[in-house]
Amino acid sequence: MRSLGWNVEKTHGNLYQKGWPDLYAMHPGLPNVDGGRPLTRWIEMKRPGQGELENSQKILFRQWTDHGVKIWVLTTVADYEKLFKEPNWHWWLDPVLRRML
Repeated sequence: MRSLGWNVEKTHGNLYQKGWPDLYAMHPGLPNVDGGRPLTRWIEMKRPGQGELENSQKILFRQWTDHGVKIWVLTTVADYEKLFKEPNWHWWLDPVLRRML
């Protein structure tokens, strides 16, 4: 993502960030939904076919979504285009849907 102009910050890594998505990404050259810049994304990374949301993530992601925050789950570089579609974290709540991703 950095090679495509994104500023990517790793957020995961300590006790006080339990449940937080792994990355916060910003692209100054791309417009957000409201037309403002930068485009921002909260991103959770999971292993293809193996990833599952932790209980703390299920709770936090629901709370954040209720307050208008959008979160995407990506598994590979090929998932990059998902960042330009609707947030998909809720698909990961269903094991059947998760296996199809």
